[in-house]
Amino acid sequence: MSWKGEWVAGDYKADDSVQYEGSSYIAAAAATVNDVPGTSPAWQLVAAKGNAGAQGLPGADGATGPAGPAGPAGPQGPKGDTGATGPQGPQGLKGDTGATGATGPQGPQGPAGSPDTQAQIIEKIATATTGAVLTMKQAETESASAFKLAVTSSTGLPKFGISADGTLLINTSTLDSSGSKLNVVNENNNSTFAFDSYANYYSFGGGGLFRFSRGSHAVKAPVQNGDRLGYFLFSGYDGSSFVNSTGVSSKVDGPVSAGVVPAKIAFETGNPRVERLVINSSGNIGLGTSAPTQRLEVSGGVRINPATTKPTCDSTSRGTFWFTQGTVGAKDQVEVCAKDAANQYDWRPLY
Repeated sequence: MSWKGEWVAGDYKADDSVQYEGSSYIAAAAATVNDVPGTSPAWQLVAAKGNAGAQGLPGADGATGPAGPAGPAGPQGPKGDTGATGPQGPQGLKGDTGATGATGPQGPQGPAGSPDTQAQIIEKIATATTGAVLTMKQAETESASAFKLAVTSSTGLPKFGISADGTLLINTSTLDSSGSKLNVVNENNNSTFAFDSYANYYSFGGGGLFRFSRGSHAVKAPVQNGDRLGYFLFSGYDGSSFVNSTGVSSKVDGPVSAGVVPAKIAFETGNPRVERLVINSSGNIGLGTSAPTQRLEVSGGVRINPATTKPTCDSTSRGTFWFTQGTVGAKDQVEVCAKDAANQYDWRPLY
């Protein structure tokens, strides 16, 4: 006998035993998929399914299960009496604007406009008139970057404009994020500004004036030591923004009094920028120091590395130091051009 477990439709060999609907059977001969135990002579009953036993005693009550979902709402009860009116609540949020109403009837025709051409209108504006002012006022809801005066090319490209906040724009219609009041865009041209001056007086050359005061335009106050009076910055684009890498600035470097504002000029490089060369109000020059106390003060080494031929020592080169690098096997030389008691000029060795 070979026990195969629960019978499933399939092929069986003689002596295979299975269970089917609670009874056990043995194959008297080979059985096929069509031979079902209990109905096919290929299967012989070994043990019949027993009768069901008497019902046992009820078990102990189990734990209470979770609450079921809420049932549907019952029918609405009768309406109660109306209560007393409560206090008025706060005003609600403003609702959406309603649809535009129908167009009203057309009004009467206005008086005839000016027959002047555009050129004639401009000519009238250009005519000198005492007290006349051309005003273009910013509307209450108008953006500060909106153009109030614009000049464009024949293709509509911006050439000159003044925005509502008073910014002057040249070759652009976009305000710069730096907040500058003068924005100039220059493409494919290495000349952005040109100052031409013509006069027959030595001090009338072109230039610019940078002025700074504490306080306000209406009520000015004296500057103080350390205040920056003006600057030039040079920036490069790093792929995402412009980076201020070098600059020239002027700063107050001493006590301020009536008619006296001492100031220095500083050349800055690096990221972040650091003062590298300073000329202070006393005329002292500092390299690597922002407050030189001597005519030339250097924080760090000084290298003399001449790439030209040593000049003749004479009255014009008097006081010049010269360093000569020695060849292989020969020492370097350090000399100074000086005059002896006989008024003879020569390079005097120091090393």
